[in-house]
Amino acid sequence: MAAVTEWLQERAAHYDLFDETEVDQQRYTPWFLLGPMQYFFFLIILFTGFYLVIFYVPTPYRAYDTVQDIQNIVPLGWLFRGLHKYAADAFLITSTMRVYRMYFTAELRKPKELTYITSVGLLVFGMFSGLTGYLLIWNQRAFWATKVFATFPTYLADPYFAQYLHIPNFQLGRTISEVMLGGASLGPGTLTRFYAGHYALSLILMILAEVHFQRMGSRRLNMGRFSQLLFLGMLIFVAAVLPATMGARADPFQTPERMFSDWYFLGLYHMYRLQDPFWATIITVVIPVGAMAVAFFERGGSRRVLDRPMTFVFGMLAMFYWLLFSHLLITNHADIHKDPYWIMSLAGIFCLVGMFWHIAHFKKKGLIRPFPDMVDGVMLSWAAAGFISFMHFAWGAGLVKSYGPILKPLSIWGGYEPVFFTIPSGKIEWWSDKVNTQMLLIIGGVALIMFLYGTLKDLPSRWANRKAAWKDEIPPPVTVGVDRRYALFYVGFFFVLIYVACFGLIS
Repeated sequence: MAAVTEWLQERAAHYDLFDETEVDQQRYTPWFLLGPMQYFFFLIILFTGFYLVIFYVPTPYRAYDTVQDIQNIVPLGWLFRGLHKYAADAFLITSTMRVYRMYFTAELRKPKELTYITSVGLLVFGMFSGLTGYLLIWNQRAFWATKVFATFPTYLADPYFAQYLHIPNFQLGRTISEVMLGGASLGPGTLTRFYAGHYALSLILMILAEVHFQRMGSRRLNMGRFSQLLFLGMLIFVAAVLPATMGARADPFQTPERMFSDWYFLGLYHMYRLQDPFWATIITVVIPVGAMAVAFFERGGSRRVLDRPMTFVFGMLAMFYWLLFSHLLITNHADIHKDPYWIMSLAGIFCLVGMFWHIAHFKKKGLIRPFPDMVDGVMLSWAAAGFISFMHFAWGAGLVKSYGPILKPLSIWGGYEPVFFTIPSGKIEWWSDKVNTQMLLIIGGVALIMFLYGTLKDLPSRWANRKAAWKDEIPPPVTVGVDRRYALFYVGFFFVLIYVACFGLIS
């Protein structure tokens, strides 16, 4: 307990919520403007949200009409609604960019782990605030996208402890779904719950941010007047040129042919199309937890991203898949029998290339790879995926029934029909779906290669130099071309904002 307290105190002394201790870095690069941008857009969301609350009625019979009145009748309603929507989009864009900035520049290392974890948490906060917010329009897209997302937990089987302790009617997945929906199905209770949640999430963040600023005694908005006016002008321009859309009124009895979420959930929704619902629900939880855990596997080498090859490859792979999945959802390409196989194959190839490059780079520099670092983190994730897949495989083949309660929980968590093969009379008979068996071999093979090469290759040097000290090589600040770089930053951000707004019109 004392070690945990000491760890928290050390990180709290260097804790940033919106880059308030990194103001000096803004002289050298515009990327440290992302934290103040987050807070600036958050303030706009709060201000415009308070105005919209005055006119909004959170019932299925009046919600769509009141939003339509805000857009067309309420004085400046179209502007406040546009600013609210596009400031939320801008908040998510800056949150994503800030997470990647901290990841690629090694800001997530000691003593900034807690700041990085918070930045991932702010991104998750923004996504779930958006999820609760766009249902309030009560149109077809929001209704059916929310229905898909909120009903996925029902596929979760009860955990082993509930069955072992004979807890009646535990129903973990259904309970989670009903908490989200406010009942057994999407209806008035869902709208009321999402409305309260949307308001409460922003209010809680505002209170926590104010407590943080008071505790640290730091300035709240570390951004110049020019930047504030420029970003506000961008939002007003987009709201005027591309007004926030309404879509068709929600109809529970008419399922749309194409079902879009908002832009930041597109990749996740495509993953839902390619996975068994049980595993899709588990992966939804694992992704943000895994992103936070990276802070404890980013340990060695300089802060230049190309001096940390596995970090670079893994980050680019995550970005590539998010963009690819979003594109595939928009273009309606999904084959559940083929896509998972090549997706896992490609990821395995990239991970192996990154691992070989990573270890070779450290050897070339004459450095000793720390433990654990990104290679070990990816190795553990692949090994865990391979182990879980093997346990489900063994359960389907009837191999784990005699192993007792130690392995039984894993088979219960995978509570659906086996899809690999059975072994009647000692003879292997393949089932029709072989993709899952191929994926098991890919995951297990990659994990084994990473373990054997990564561990055995590093073992001699680690044994001989386990007390070696690591020093970060911080590159000198660049002061040339600051104005031009800021101009490019502003233009690039404006382009991304316009692109996101155009997607809203298309969907």
